[in-house]
Amino acid sequence: VHETLAVALDRVEQKELEIEYLKRSKKELTQEIVELKKTVIRDALTGAERREALPRHEERRKVSGKSWSLLELDTDRFKEINDTYGHSAGDAVLKAIAEHLKETFREGDAVVRLGGDEFAVLLKDAEPKEVLNKLIGETKKRGELEDGELPAPRIEFTVEWEGNKIPVRLSGGVTEFA
Repeated sequence: VHETLAVALDRVEQKELEIEYLKRSKKELTQEIVELKKTVIRDALTGAERREALPRHEERRKVSGKSWSLLELDTDRFKEINDTYGHSAGDAVLKAIAEHLKETFREGDAVVRLGGDEFAVLLKDAEPKEVLNKLIGETKKRGELEDGELPAPRIEFTVEWEGNKIPVRLSGGVTEFA
């Protein structure tokens, strides 16, 4: 009887250990899935979200019921940057663009690399007119607009790379993200 009871207790302990292992494995696998999802939606070069993340944001916008804006930006003269400074400089510029956009806009806004030198920023709870006015205001502060001139949204900054100061300009448009 004691032997049977001891064997049964050993089996129970073994099963408990197996259950604990499976729980830990599930937790580790869940964490691995989270990390893999990040790599799927993140651009490897810039760390910005990839265009494949847009449908997920569209669902979130629908659930929120609020207005979002989509700012689409193209890097002006990017080919010239690559031709003048090389592709490593171009990569550095793309990384700097993503970082600059993340720093420029709010923490909850999403910076998305659409492909090549094109980016988008999804601005949550923001009307397109508000976004446009903010960008126009920044442009006017720099003295780049004449009164009455209607500009396209534009963002400008400089990237320092290997002793060179590379001027970067993004221009594009803003619309409602629906």
